[in-house]
Amino acid sequence: MKLPRLGAVIACAALVPAAAAAQRAVAPLSQVPAAARIAMPDLVAVRPDSTYQLVVPSLFERKAVYRQAAGEWTLVETMFRRDSTRAASLVGKAAEFYIDGQPVGSGHVRSIQPGFCGDPPAWCPTRANIDIVGSLMRDAPPIVVVSPPPVHTAETVEPSEDEVAAVSLALLGLLRTAAGPRQRVSEDQLGTPTVYTINDIDSERRIVVAAGALDLGATGSVSGLVVGIAADTLLRSTVGRATRRPAGSSEELRLVTAMDLNGDGRDELLLGWVSAGDWTFEVLSPDRLGRYRLHFRGPDRSMPATRARRTR
Repeated sequence: MKLPRLGAVIACAALVPAAAAAQRAVAPLSQVPAAARIAMPDLVAVRPDSTYQLVVPSLFERKAVYRQAAGEWTLVETMFRRDSTRAASLVGKAAEFYIDGQPVGSGHVRSIQPGFCGDPPAWCPTRANIDIVGSLMRDAPPIVVVSPPPVHTAETVEPSEDEVAAVSLALLGLLRTAAGPRQRVSEDQLGTPTVYTINDIDSERRIVVAAGALDLGATGSVSGLVVGIAADTLLRSTVGRATRRPAGSSEELRLVTAMDLNGDGRDELLLGWVSAGDWTFEVLSPDRLGRYRLHFRGPDRSMPATRARRTR
């Protein structure tokens, strides 16, 4: 498995000084309304280590309703039955295994394990047991499993120096803007970004994805993501987001893979993040202009909303 290449921002800035101002203008990564989101496959699972974590469908999440009886917590029956039925429908489905967007083997779903452990608000990810037919050609995680298999995928490759330079400048500009005009930001405060490149041969384009963080000292940090299409030493159709994080917290981009999940002829991006040992996944899809938008983020670890008490 190829590892994503890392580019140092200071070195990259020297490579394309004329493009620095242009690359600082990054459009926001927008979220698609629920009614316009793409139809996801029956199953998407990721094996980041030794087991497969279910991404789609979202089952047994922390937004479920719990009931306590005799000192033990259980899920409310109707919600448990609903998710159990959805999980049972996945059993036996054929699935394809992918590493860096390349197929490495086939299998089928054997069972789904609910993500329920401990007392609320404890949360465990839903696991999928997937049997391999034969053996995998490669088996180094992260491995992505999709059912039904997508009709098209693109390979995740090592980025070029120009791509690292262009996306690093865009990322630095995005994080500087997020830090605000009163915050003096130097390039030394930005750690080495993680850079991935998707080589879409059929569409004759290379998609560059980069993530990094700007250390603001005692006030915390700003975490950033940039996605764009490589154009020599620049990026086009560039979008990104910056998120303020408290001191001591961090997130790391560990997975970027491209595949046509809904059969519309355009590859979606599946991103996998790790924060405090927990994985979070996102699905981004390009619009007609080639700019990516967020269609899915999960699993949802937020607490369920509670109704306000009535007052008389």
